[in-house]
Amino acid sequence: MIEKTHHAQNPVNVAILNYVAERSQASYAELFAAFADLQTSEVKAHARFSKKMEYLCFTQQLCSRGRGHDRVFSLGAQAGKSSAATRWNTRPHAPKAAPERTAADARDAPAFALSPSRLTVTVLPTRSPALRPGALDFKSVASRGFAC
Repeated sequence: MIEKTHHAQNPVNVAILNYVAERSQASYAELFAAFADLQTSEVKAHARFSKKMEYLCFTQQLCSRGRGHDRVFSLGAQAGKSSAATRWNTRPHAPKAAPERTAADARDAPAFALSPSRLTVTVLPTRSPALRPGALDFKSVASRGFAC
């Protein structure tokens, strides 16, 4: 039987781990029927329960095989240890700094060239419709700015 080892450890998580330990493996449907909180809609309950199971797998307390609701869970390597203890083991390490590059290492990027002879279609803008006489007369008057 797996005991609660940390004050912040969720009792439902410990109960799930004990349930899986008793049976050596359990399906998602079996665990959902036993531990899901059905106070709201079933869709929200599945989303919350899936998140809980994802957390237990992330902290290596459970291992899963399969996908979606057809998953089968078994105990993981860190089963029963508090998440505070396993947190440092599951975080990815910080990436190493890349070596500095000098200007001599950099290559010139090839210039972008668009050859008109290679274009398959020539695109010309359409002509604007004929305007009524005097429509562009305003362009002949010099602008004086705003009259404030």
